[in-house]
Amino acid sequence: MSPLPVATPTPTPPVSQTAAPEPSPGPAEGGGQAGVSGNVFPYGQCTWWANQRYFQLHGTYVPWRTQADAWQWVARAYEFHWHVSRDPVPGAIIVLQPGVEGAYALGHVAVVEKVLGQGRVLASTMNWGATPWKVQYVVYSAGPGVAFIYSS
Repeated sequence: MSPLPVATPTPTPPVSQTAAPEPSPGPAEGGGQAGVSGNVFPYGQCTWWANQRYFQLHGTYVPWRTQADAWQWVARAYEFHWHVSRDPVPGAIIVLQPGVEGAYALGHVAVVEKVLGQGRVLASTMNWGATPWKVQYVVYSAGPGVAFIYSS
């Protein structure tokens, strides 16, 4: 009698720490509702993605829940004793003030996936341009009206 064949598992490639996964089809933990721990921002908005991706990378959500339009995130970062820098930092949240690099009236936030050099970064974002419900990658530049925030 011949031995039964044994299945050989197919190795899976390692997950890149810089590639942003696609978001789940709906709100993650917290459901996007105020007063609930987790991600309280509306799904599909840049604030939701920045908070969700930051959590994926660092295991913590931003601590602010109110006065939290994108343009206000620098003030909230100071209030909660986060680092605020004008220099790009991998894994940080980039904050664009209204009108800077095409940001709309409420500003824009994204997450730095890679520092490219010369003040430029590749960031993952949602609700930018013509594709509001999809994660996309955009190159931004450090400069006036741009800050990088990250937890202490």
